[in-house]
Amino acid sequence: MKLLVGTYGSAIYELVVNLADGSFREEYSAPASNASFIDVGKHFAYTVSESGARSGAYSFEMEEGRWHRTAFVANEGADPCHILNAGRYVLTADFGRGTVSVFSKHLEALDKLVYVKDFGGHPHQVVALPGGTFAAANRDLGCVHIFRLADDGEIVKIVDLQTGAESGPRFMTFDDKRQILYLLTEWSGEVISWRTADLDTIHPSFVLHQRILADEASGDSADIRMTRDGRFLLTSHRTRNDGICVFGVSADGRLSKLYYRNTGAHPRSFIITPDGEHLLAACRDSRTLELYDFNLETGFLSPMRSSFVLPGDDKPVFLAAY
Repeated sequence: MKLLVGTYGSAIYELVVNLADGSFREEYSAPASNASFIDVGKHFAYTVSESGARSGAYSFEMEEGRWHRTAFVANEGADPCHILNAGRYVLTADFGRGTVSVFSKHLEALDKLVYVKDFGGHPHQVVALPGGTFAAANRDLGCVHIFRLADDGEIVKIVDLQTGAESGPRFMTFDDKRQILYLLTEWSGEVISWRTADLDTIHPSFVLHQRILADEASGDSADIRMTRDGRFLLTSHRTRNDGICVFGVSADGRLSKLYYRNTGAHPRSFIITPDGEHLLAACRDSRTLELYDFNLETGFLSPMRSSFVLPGDDKPVFLAAY
């Protein structure tokens, strides 16, 4: 399996992971400053540059088996921490400036910055929902912004979903089958879910479904993923009890906590492999990528099978399989 690794550092890395024997092999790296999140497709990838006054976004194209940078569009002071390929446009959640930015594309390469929406606070992620609707998690404002994009790229706000000032909304995942939006909060360590309806209309519906504690150690929560079959939802947690929490998902989308597996230091991001049988975690402070087995029947996450340390001083913060 090929793996792209985003870092706090000077490059993104391509690795090959042998899931059978647990070995990692570095293929090459491509220069990219503090590329802490990557949205990867078949031929094009987009990544942020979370770099203060030198912030912006990169686009890469796959040519002859390697990723080659096609463009960099500056976005000074934005410190974007998440990027989303949204068809005609590419969106970033700008943690440092409290904004969501919209970039246009030309032949799939980034072209220019066309719109910036000032939400305030610290937006952490933007996800696409059905019907052309988007959601942006805003940590410091304690809410999720629901919006649409106009034809010219302007962000048109619809409603804010309130989660409480002490919650710290961070990352989300959407269950297409059950039409439920799941949010992981950084500060309170909860998973909050909403049932949705009419997302393709002017007035979509969001009804609070459940709040459940994921991080009992009160650390900092990070990432959230659902298995492809929708039977399990997993979250990562840092600082006080580094690890992965596994939830079972009932037919109506309610969560029940099943298991907690400790990992290396500061699991910033993780992925479930396409076959659903493994999990890879990017542990920032131990500078390791860690491989675990995942049981699709029981939800059991094995002890760590193997690990890989990035070269130099680069710290892994995001993983993308392709």
